[in-house]
Amino acid sequence: MTFLSVPAFHSGLPNECCFHFYVNPLPKNKVDDYRLTSPYCAKKGIIVTMQNGKEFCVNPDQQWVKDITNDIDQKKSG
Repeated sequence: MTFLSVPAFHSGLPNECCFHFYVNPLPKNKVDDYRLTSPYCAKKGIIVTMQNGKEFCVNPDQQWVKDITNDIDQKKSG
């Protein structure tokens, strides 16, 4: 189940926000990429994209999320 917002249609509002977070750790080897939600969202969030194209909102303060984003950042830089 994904937890993304619907796109905002009003000018000046963020396009994607997380309203609920997926709480179970996702397998690091199945995550393809991630992106941050807008700083204008009520909750700070990260949207992870899985290899199969599914997307999940996750809490950037969770250690397992930090591990995934660090791993992806290292792969991109090196």
